[in-house]
Amino acid sequence: MFVNDLDVLDENTVFFTDSSSKWDRRRFPHPFLEQLPNGRVLKLSRDKGSGNWRSEVIFQGFYFANGLQILPDKQSMLVADCSMARIWRHGLERDRKID
Repeated sequence: MFVNDLDVLDENTVFFTDSSSKWDRRRFPHPFLEQLPNGRVLKLSRDKGSGNWRSEVIFQGFYFANGLQILPDKQSMLVADCSMARIWRHGLERDRKID
C-alpha cells in the first residue's frame, strides 16, 4: 500500500520497503498515529529461466519502514524503522536478522 524506498542488489533482485500494508501514501499520518507494526521489506526477483518477476515479503513487523540500504559487501542491508527511531541490520544470504 505504501511503497517508500528501494535498493538494487543486482540485475535480478530489488528490495523495497512498504511503510504500511494498511494505509496508502495519502494517509501518511495514520501509521504514525496507529502505531502498529504494518511495515515490511519485500524482495522483487526475476526468474532467470522465464524472465518473470515475483515479489515476496522477507521481513515484517516494522513501525513505518521508510528506508533501506544494501551495504557495499552485499551481505546485509540496513532498514529504517522510522516510528520507533531504530535502524535494523538484516542479512541477505538467508534473509536473516543480524543484531
